Amino acid sequence: MALHFHPLRVRSVRPESDEALVVAFDVPSELAEHFRFTHGQHLTLRRTIGGNEERRSYSICAAPAEGVLQVGIRKVPGGVFSSWLHESVKPGDTLEVMTPEAASSFRSIPPRRATTSGSPAAAESRRSSRS
Repeated sequence: MALHFHPLRVRSVRPESDEALVVAFDVPSELAEHFRFTHGQHLTLRRTIGGNEERRSYSICAAPAEGVLQVGIRKVPGGVFSSWLHESVKPGDTLEVMTPEAASSFRSIPPRRATTSGSPAAAESRRSSRS
């Protein structure tokens, strides 16, 4: 699936602390499949600020089963995009949002059996068992 920016309406802006907020988006039904996500993905937001196109990526901070698309945004001192979001964005605004990217994939790694054959203790143990 190609990655594209889509205009999404801001559903809510919820401060989590003085330095962090959560921005949730309304996803139109015709775009629902494009914005389906898995754990570990992020969204890239785009906005013109001060005459410059700015893009920043933020982690999706909801479980897929929650049925909400939202990102967590930490305010970075001097950060153009995060400062703008913290100071200006409000419910009803529209932001350009790219479809989810960079899924982290975790795979189960079988446990390894500990071996001590090369250690001095193991060598002593082998010698003792032969006596």
